[in-house]
Order: sequence, then structure tokens, then C-alpha cells
Amino acid sequence: MSPTEGRLDDALVAVLAITIVLFALGSASVPALLSLGHQTRWLALIVLCGLTIVQGGLVRPTKPPRAFLALVSISAVLVGLSFLSASWSVSPRLTLERAFTLFLLLVTAASLAYAVSVRPAIWPRILYAILGAAVVVCAIGLVVLAFSPDDAVQWPSPGSPARYRGVGQNPNTVPMLAAIALPIAFWLATEGRRNAVRLAGWTAVALLFGTISASNSRGALLAGLAAICVYALVALRSVRAGGATLALVVTLLGVAYVTPKALPTAAAVQAAPPVVPGKSGKGGKHGTTTPAPNYFPGAFFDELGRPHVGPAGEVVRQTFGSSGRLAAWSGALHQADQRRWLGYGFGTEERVFVDRYYTFQGGRPENSYLGLYLQLGVAGVAVLLAAWAVLASAALSVMRARPEQRVSVAAVCAAIVAAGLVLTLVQSYVYSVGNIASVSFWVAAFLIVVAVRPRDRAASSGEQ
Repeated sequence: MSPTEGRLDDALVAVLAITIVLFALGSASVPALLSLGHQTRWLALIVLCGLTIVQGGLVRPTKPPRAFLALVSISAVLVGLSFLSASWSVSPRLTLERAFTLFLLLVTAASLAYAVSVRPAIWPRILYAILGAAVVVCAIGLVVLAFSPDDAVQWPSPGSPARYRGVGQNPNTVPMLAAIALPIAFWLATEGRRNAVRLAGWTAVALLFGTISASNSRGALLAGLAAICVYALVALRSVRAGGATLALVVTLLGVAYVTPKALPTAAAVQAAPPVVPGKSGKGGKHGTTTPAPNYFPGAFFDELGRPHVGPAGEVVRQTFGSSGRLAAWSGALHQADQRRWLGYGFGTEERVFVDRYYTFQGGRPENSYLGLYLQLGVAGVAVLLAAWAVLASAALSVMRARPEQRVSVAAVCAAIVAAGLVLTLVQSYVYSVGNIASVSFWVAAFLIVVAVRPRDRAASSGEQ
């Protein structure tokens, strides 16, 4: 590797981490951070895209794997359909803008994967960048919690206890990135070659899973645990490792179940004692009662024609409940059926979906398949499912590899893809480039399709 290539690799890894952090800040609960993310994230993506194209151009020409070519072809069809949908979109300009950002992201992921297929030694560093960015975002959330609790916590409502959101706009935002990064942390914790690396891995696992658990984000919880199981199945594949992984998953489930129970409910907030004003002056004592947090009642228009839900009949958020999503999904499906084949135009999901459901809060149906059905109809969903078929085939190829040929970084990418696919069931995100988890997911998705190459399996194991 030439010095130029080494410096380019360093710059690319750094920009990748910065880009992920900036996209997270673009969904921040703190106005100053939100403004910073909105103003810089697209510039960071453009710089990252340029770096990956240059990097791909510097490596020696080679024939990519068939799975890579298949995913690139499917991505081209999806981007082409997105641009074409501007001709029938309810908001043509928005469609063109969203299609262009999708094009940038997929070109970035494909160029990076092509370079990795020739020089796989940089593969672990890409995963480190994703993990580092996720840890930074979660750490920023703790800083926000320390200095501005009202921004870091969504206070309880009649249907939900308090939920930690950290630096995210809602409690489901940051946990998506945490679930994507969790298998990387687990990889370092279990396979790090040095004690310091393993300790750092377990620390990252605790921080990421703590963020997910305190947020009570059930989709992210299932995604993270599924990713850990997939990684153990693909990379470890021993009875002892399987038993340890199962014990860890059960423990984490227990923590995730208990944590929301310890958070205050709306009834507890309303029953909190009033603030005792402190007395000033010589010999006086200051009051020590902490003020109750602000009560968040939800959207007032949801109360029209509905009875008030008070503490006496409070509906508690269940660990495996749907949060009103089933009603929203049914409504979105009915609405999408009105334009069944081609949808309302790419990127118009928030424009055409209307929340008419008492128990649901959101501007999207929170399901990637229904969201794409609204935007691009059956054609768009079919293209997305074709991409998933390619990813599943690549993951199975990694699983079938002999133990001495198995690449742990490929197993991590398979686990990330598994987490991302679980999230598609409960979040409208995989086609939304501005989402906190999209960049990380698509980078891992393209990396998994270049994983099984006999001549570079050994080199791609990397240093931990």
C-alpha cells in the first residue's frame, strides 16, 4: 500500500465516522445540535462519496463478485425508479431531492465495498468507525442528560412511562444506531486479541444496550439481540460460545424488561409533591424537593371525540405491544392501495401519510415496506425485496464457509444486516438517507456481498 492510499484510508474512515455522527445530530433533540447536523450532514456525505470514488479508482481493477454486481444492479433500478417517480409524484421537487441523496449513499457504499474487495485490510477499520460514531452519539446523549434533562428524556404520558431519548428527537432514534453498532461491540468484546480491546468492547456493549434499554425501544431491542445471535451463529459456532451467548441474551432481555418498570409513570408524576420553596437569609434552609418533570400529554387533536385517559385507567406501555402501529399500518396499506403499482412518488411518505389513529404518534407508518409501498408501489417493494434476497444469499455463503475460512468481519456485517432488516419492520428508514441508521446499514450491506472471496479471506481478518 502506498503512502497516498494509507492517508486516503485514514481520511475515509474519519469522514465516515463524522458523517454518521452528523446524521445523528440532524435528528437531535437539542436545537443547537440539530442546526449543526442539518447544515453539515449532506456536505459530509458528498465528501465521503468523493473519497470512496477516489479510493475505488486507486485500487487495481478486478472483477467483483456476482453478488456485488447483482446488488449494484438492483440499487441502480431503485435509484432509477425513484428519479422516474418525479413524473407522477405529488411533490416532484422533493422526490428529485430524495432520489439524489439515495443515489449518493448507494454510490458511496458500492465504491467503498469495491475497494474493500481488493484491499480487505481496511474492512475492520470501517467497522471501528461505525462503532466509534455510535459510542460518541450515545455519550453525547449522557452529556445532554446531565446538563439538560428535559431534552434527554421524554416525560411520561398516560400511555407510556418516561423514556430516555438522549440526543435523539424521540426515544426510537438513537437506539436504531445503537442496535446497528451492537454486534461490532460484541465482536470486539468476544474476539479482541488484547484485554484492553475486550474491555473496551464490553464497555461499548453496556453503553449501547443501556441506551436501548432506557429508551424502551422494543424494535431496537429485538434488532440488537437478533444481531448478537446472528453473529454468534456465524462466527463462533461452538456449544460453549452458544451457551454463553444465550445466557447473555436472556440477561439483556431481563434488563430491558426491568428498566422501564423503574422509570416514572404519568400517575407518579401527577402525584409528585409540590415544590417547597427554599428559605433565604441567616439561618434559613433551602427546600430540597426536586420539581416534577414536565408532563407531556401528546397531541391534543388526538383527544377529539375520545375520553380522557387518566391515571386511574392508565394504559401502560407493554414490552411487546404495538404502540398503535397496527392501526397505522392498516391505514397506510389502505391508502397505498389507491396507487397500488407506482405509489405517490419517492420521498413523499410524510406528505401523504396522515396520523388518524388515537394510540399512534408519528408522521410515518413506521414500517419500511409500507412506507415504500406508499412511495413507489408494488414496483418499489419488489425491488427492495430483490435486494434482500441478494443479501440473504451472501450471508448464507458466509455461514457455509469452513471454519478456517470464516471471516469474522463478514459475520459482523451479516449481524448488522440482520439488525437492519428487523428495524425495517418497525421503522420507515432504509430508503431515507437522512435517517440515523441508513449510512451504517448500507455500508454493511454492500460489504457482506464482497465477503466470500477465496483469495482474500485470510487477509480480511484484520487486527483487533
